Amino acid sequence: MTNRERQLLQLIEQNPMIKQKDLAEKLGITRSSVAVHIRNLMLKGYIKGKGYVLDDNIYVAVIGATNFDVQGFSNTEVSCGGFNFGQVKESAGGVGRNITENLIRLGTRVKFVSCIGGDGRSHFIMDHCHKVGISTDDFLIVENGRASTYMAILDEKNHQVHAFADMKILEEMTPEFINSKSQILRNAKIISLDTGFDDGVIDYIFQNYKRKDIYMSPISTDVHQITEHLNQIHTLRINAREAGLILGRELKTRKDIIAGGKELIEKGVRRVYITHAGKGVYFNDSRAKLDGYIKTNMLVSKSISGTADAFMAGIIFGTIKDMKPELLTKFAIAMADSTAKSRESVNPLLTYDFVMDALKETNL
Repeated sequence: MTNRERQLLQLIEQNPMIKQKDLAEKLGITRSSVAVHIRNLMLKGYIKGKGYVLDDNIYVAVIGATNFDVQGFSNTEVSCGGFNFGQVKESAGGVGRNITENLIRLGTRVKFVSCIGGDGRSHFIMDHCHKVGISTDDFLIVENGRASTYMAILDEKNHQVHAFADMKILEEMTPEFINSKSQILRNAKIISLDTGFDDGVIDYIFQNYKRKDIYMSPISTDVHQITEHLNQIHTLRINAREAGLILGRELKTRKDIIAGGKELIEKGVRRVYITHAGKGVYFNDSRAKLDGYIKTNMLVSKSISGTADAFMAGIIFGTIKDMKPELLTKFAIAMADSTAKSRESVNPLLTYDFVMDALKETNL
């Protein structure tokens, strides 16, 4: 998609009934040029027929966890073994669920495949999903199961001190259940896949969906699940510690991270994003033959919970919108920064305009 086509599509998304004359005036080009660009967008599949009907068949399939998140915010320095005063926040979370909600808030269609129980926490999560527009049609519901639960303790500076997770219910997600969703997965533009499931599930997805673009954002305890599949991963988002675990060495400096990112590309990952403890992000897009390190000055103001998920959602959204690699990375950083400003796992104020305003404020 060209820059002019991208500008035109954004105007049509804002007003699908806009006239070619008005498009020409807004873009400062002739009406005949608008007609040519619209024809090209139709040929590329972004617009269908008359009236500028956008292609509603484009969607993202997310396979991931749906959690009940509990966060404890200490008023003072955390005393291990002692009593700590603070605030306790409960919310819906989970990597897959967070990515899904972020994408929906950006206006992206998502089909979410997940697993949930029949307890009170599960009902809380289901209600929240329906409230924010997440369909639960493709959930596996285990009536006698308990919701996957994540608990974190944060100090007075909102830095995470300890975290615990009870994700036993994810064992109910089997290759057979994933197979029942094959039509959804095969027709998706992108598959976003969590780690944390049984190895058999991860292996099954890579074996049966080799032609799909699979995006992954693993956590440190689960990176072992992807080491044998690096050459099948389209996009990988990890932090420096997780990258070090995959490569078998610590990545401490900017130089280390750049070298590590290039090594992951050599191992077959098509696109890599490595976050560096709030200092910056290294990106490497092998197809665009472009890489770079973008410095950041992100300061956690409320919570780090969900920031990595927001970053990944930004990558997915930017890819669908055909953003150039550097802008895409900056957009993902702004997504993470927007989430850090909220104590929710997903910022309830998040919209495309909200993120673009945040991007301007970050001065990247």
